[in-house]
Amino acid sequence: MKVFSTKVFSSKIKTFTERDFQTKLLALINFLNIANDIGVIDRNFEKSNNVYFFKLDDFRVFFTVEGDNVLLIDVIKKEGERMPFKNPRIDNTINPLINHSINPRINGSLNPRINGSINPNINGSLNPRINGSLNPKINGSLNPRINGSINPRINGSLNPKINSSLNPRINPSFKGYYFYDLENNPTKIAIKANDKIILIFDFKFNLIEIGVSNTYGFSIFDYNTLNYIYYISSDKMKGFNIFDINNNWIGHVK
Repeated sequence: MKVFSTKVFSSKIKTFTERDFQTKLLALINFLNIANDIGVIDRNFEKSNNVYFFKLDDFRVFFTVEGDNVLLIDVIKKEGERMPFKNPRIDNTINPLINHSINPRINGSLNPRINGSINPNINGSLNPRINGSLNPKINGSLNPRINGSINPRINGSLNPKINSSLNPRINPSFKGYYFYDLENNPTKIAIKANDKIILIFDFKFNLIEIGVSNTYGFSIFDYNTLNYIYYISSDKMKGFNIFDINNNWIGHVK
């Protein structure tokens, strides 16, 4: 095998100066160089969606194989469990218990039980059961089972195991949202993967759901099954309200 690396990989390894890592990385590259077929690599490395990864202590090395060529695509360093810097326990501006302007229980304009224009039971244009363009069971472009470009298991640029900039365990400076229940308790976080996709994580930074942009918000799918499970609709104040598939209001996003 011939081993090559991306510019991203080459630039990153220059920042990791630990001698033990450099030694083990060199040993890995030597092993890949002498591997005589793909079977050797398959037997020795874990793989997800055609991307291989290898653990080097606190580091993870990712690579792909095409023919006789190995391409080292990324390396990340595992860090300790931590909350992202956008933490409502620290940042009062995103804490609805303190910042009442984002609290639907106090600010009626954000409350779909008060403001009918953001209630899909009243405003049919927001209701996926009425407006088929919002329904991924009708509009295949919103459905990751059908549209592979929005499926992180197919499109590696959306997969936080491959694209470390989308991984809150690695990149705490994410651009995204907090999800809250109706009691204003934070329940999960979402990271903007691009203009069309958000990735939703629990607080252990496990990817649990993906959101696909539609006209008024996002259709949300379970990451493992790709089942459509709920949707979020704009509150017209830079946030969203969360509705289950029966249009019951179950939370909000800020």
